[in-house]
Amino acid sequence: MATILIVDDHPANREFLVTLLGYSGHHLVEAADGSEALSLVRAEQPDLIIADILMPTMDGYEFVRQLRADPAVAQTVVIFYTAHYLEREAQALAEACGVAHILFKPSEPEEVLRIVDEALGLIPSPGESAAVSSTPIGPELEDGAAFDREHLRLLTDKLSQKTNELRAINQRLTALIELGQQLVLEQDSHLILEKFCHASRNIIGAKYAAIGVLEKDKQTLRHFLTSGLDAEAGANLGAPEIGRGLIAQLLTEGRTIRLRDLDGEPENTGLAAGSGAGHHPVIHSFLGAPIATATRLYGWLYLGNKIGAAEFSEEDERIIATVAAQVAVAYENGRRYEKIQHHADELEREVAERRRVEQDLREAEAKYRTLVEQLPAISYIVAYGDTSQTIYISPQIESLLGFSQAEWLADPDLWQQQLHVEDKARVQAEVERVSRAGEPLNIEYRMWSRAGQMRWFRNQTVPVRDETGQLRYIHGIMFDITEHKRLEEQFLQVQKMEAVGRLAGGVAHDFNNMLVVITGYSELLLQREPADKEQRRHYVSEIHRAGERAAGLTRQLLAFSRKQILQLEVLNLNEVVINMEKMLRRLIGEDIELLTKPAAELGQVKADPGQLEQVLMNLAINARDAMPNGGTLIIETANVELDELYARQYIEVSPGPYVMLAVSDTGIGMSKETLPHLFEPFFTTKEKGKGTGLGLATVYGIIKQSGGHIAVYSEPGYGTIFRVYLPRLKDAIEPVKELLPLDPETLAASETILVVEDEAVVRQLISSVLSELGYTVLEAVNGSEALQLCQQHPAPIHLLLTDMVMPGGLNGRELAKQLQQEYPALKVLYMSGYTDNAIASQGVLETEIAFLQKPFTAIALQRKVREVLNAP
Repeated sequence: MATILIVDDHPANREFLVTLLGYSGHHLVEAADGSEALSLVRAEQPDLIIADILMPTMDGYEFVRQLRADPAVAQTVVIFYTAHYLEREAQALAEACGVAHILFKPSEPEEVLRIVDEALGLIPSPGESAAVSSTPIGPELEDGAAFDREHLRLLTDKLSQKTNELRAINQRLTALIELGQQLVLEQDSHLILEKFCHASRNIIGAKYAAIGVLEKDKQTLRHFLTSGLDAEAGANLGAPEIGRGLIAQLLTEGRTIRLRDLDGEPENTGLAAGSGAGHHPVIHSFLGAPIATATRLYGWLYLGNKIGAAEFSEEDERIIATVAAQVAVAYENGRRYEKIQHHADELEREVAERRRVEQDLREAEAKYRTLVEQLPAISYIVAYGDTSQTIYISPQIESLLGFSQAEWLADPDLWQQQLHVEDKARVQAEVERVSRAGEPLNIEYRMWSRAGQMRWFRNQTVPVRDETGQLRYIHGIMFDITEHKRLEEQFLQVQKMEAVGRLAGGVAHDFNNMLVVITGYSELLLQREPADKEQRRHYVSEIHRAGERAAGLTRQLLAFSRKQILQLEVLNLNEVVINMEKMLRRLIGEDIELLTKPAAELGQVKADPGQLEQVLMNLAINARDAMPNGGTLIIETANVELDELYARQYIEVSPGPYVMLAVSDTGIGMSKETLPHLFEPFFTTKEKGKGTGLGLATVYGIIKQSGGHIAVYSEPGYGTIFRVYLPRLKDAIEPVKELLPLDPETLAASETILVVEDEAVVRQLISSVLSELGYTVLEAVNGSEALQLCQQHPAPIHLLLTDMVMPGGLNGRELAKQLQQEYPALKVLYMSGYTDNAIASQGVLETEIAFLQKPFTAIALQRKVREVLNAP
């Protein structure tokens, strides 16, 4: 293989040739300039020299001339390897120097290897070398002076070329540096694109430039800017078509595109045609680059018509691709900065708004605190989280309850501790209920102050929720209503005294009328015996009728006062209405139409049937009197549910299932002033002599004692409706107790009965009635005497008939208990004119207790005694 000397001042160029030729097995020697090469030539005696032309110290031409001047190495073959752009002049000068071959940078490796093989004679040379012209192409350079002149001229041209190239490169570098600085400093994404559009046209040397940036949908233009167009054309130029032409190719392929010899028509390139002065200029050469980062394609840049050349160069393509990538990053950073700035502006506005709101809140809080602390009430705030905690209490806590703010906030149980014992359970239950439901609280209760003074408060709260609906705070205020309650109590006392006065007057009036009859006819009987038997019977009948009227009045008074005894049964109100219908039709008269509307599948109630019949009759009479010219009376039943909202309107009502009995009329109605007094005893709006004033009071007492509720609605001229609500039973139906059928013949008997009654007249009457039937009757004035009598009487006693309320220490219930311990078979029948807790709870008789209500008739006494004795 041959020894080859490589002479080039660029190490990269030497490395390329050494690597390439080394594969062929040649021995390679390197030199950086002509002087070093001359020394190596004499020492190495190479077979071939490959030398650059333009080198420092000694260029290629001078190196070859001195080489040829040395006879020892003058015949060495030389190849020039140069980037000289003056190809014809370089060839002429090379021939004058005796250089047969010239390679122009860059050359393909195959071309380099072929020329080297030809120079070494390894392959035959073609008849006419493509690298060296066979005809003289330059001036005659036979003498040395001509060669030197041509050499100098060529060097001068080369230096001028390099100077121009350096100047152009320097301008590009300056423009790139300025663009880089602008991209770094600029934060407005639109200005970044605008500066890049102008700078890229100047850097590359293009007549026109345009930039387009898309929205995220890659279909809508966000920015479109141009450079190089006059103002009118730029303003009227339409946006390019994204879906076709060169722009579509740029977006689809995502790489640079460099074209020449275009026909320039917008419809072929896809560039906007515009109209009139807005027509896009004709494009002959095109250079386009995508504006993209590694993660997103933002848009494109295109340059049109290279200045001073028919096409854009590869170097232009490399530069614009690099700069476009940098601009994409700068644009992305600019967008991020804009977003950050936008968020910062929003945050600044939010902070300013929050400061303003906080200031407003502080001012409002100060006003609120000033207002709250001047009220005659205690304001407080309770915070809700994992637990509830009072976080604020107004200073009035000290003046009203004697505790400081710090004491109250430090002890969360202090509020409950100061509650009145009679109110505590009710208040705690209501507070827990509204807290769970998140509802406002409105409740009245009593509290003890530190000094032991009892105060009334009305506590009202408002719940405060967050955006998720979670309860966060309770704002409450406790109004001191102690004085209001005192005045209210005085007012109620006055009303009570007025009602008692009306009651006493009404009772006195009615009883006096009855007593006139009783005393008058009894005096007539005592003074003289009427000869006429019928007249005597008439006197006695009137006395008996007056007694029954007095008994009826007493029952009404007991019903009103809720002191009567109720004997409860499981009932269907539909049956009560049906049973009463015929009687009610006779009662109300023919000019009033009676309509009954019983509900299907009506629930059952537990009540005293006789008392419910009394309620229905009283309401029907009241409706009849309200319709003097006739009308319609409607009685209907229904199953209803009374909810918590209804129960909060009526404190005595408990939510749950009820059976409703409604009685409505089309009468004259009542005014709002009348309604509050409707259930007061002896209060009436009827004419004198047309009512006792106890009818509705009796209804009210019966319903309340039965655990029910009554509501009334009325409007003058439209009528009135009474709604009675009785608790609906949920359990199975209980059997209804029926009276034993007793014939008069079965009333007589021979049992022994102990009668205990402190009123001698009543005791003697009872003894007489029972003795006539064959009973053995023992009499006692009180419980102690009855116990002694039982111990002294040797025969068994079958029945104890005792009054409930007696002097001597033992009441009827206590007496019966002691006697039944000694005589287990002893049966007991209680009697009383009114009740107390000794025999009944809230006036409701226990089912196993036999009871006879005073006043009673002889027949009622006989039947009840026989019924009790016959019972198992």
